[in-house]
Amino acid sequence: MLRGKGDRIGYSTPVTVVALVGAAFGCGGGSGSGNASSECMGGGGPPGAGVVFKIGAVAVQPATTADALGWLRMNFDKDSLGLAGGADMLTVGDIGNTLPCPSPGYQPKTLTRNGFSTTTSADGSLWLILGTDSGFEGTTTLYYDSIVATLRRGS
Repeated sequence: MLRGKGDRIGYSTPVTVVALVGAAFGCGGGSGSGNASSECMGGGGPPGAGVVFKIGAVAVQPATTADALGWLRMNFDKDSLGLAGGADMLTVGDIGNTLPCPSPGYQPKTLTRNGFSTTTSADGSLWLILGTDSGFEGTTTLYYDSIVATLRRGS
């Protein structure tokens, strides 16, 4: 999970966010070694199509806390292992690429979440959050080329 903070946007201000992520995705080890081809299969799910990418924004600093059983939980709604996402993070696609399986390469991909509305905190902070949710039981390697977010006051 990656996070980034914006300050002094405005106190308790409604904003519209456009987030754009440029990356190259791959997985290490197993049958999909070196890439996240949509053709590959893997334990728990495929290494490409079985790993969803989510983007969102929250007014509180993202953090983890342990539940009653000791499992770490995020303090925002990302919908654990859900394909649609939660109230704070929505799924914008998967990390699958169009390379044959197996293939040693990585393939660039752009994932975007356009025009979603949220509100800054009372001190004017807003946290952009992005990351993956996966059923795949192997190593996933993510190379981020660029992360761009545009904020506009008003919703």
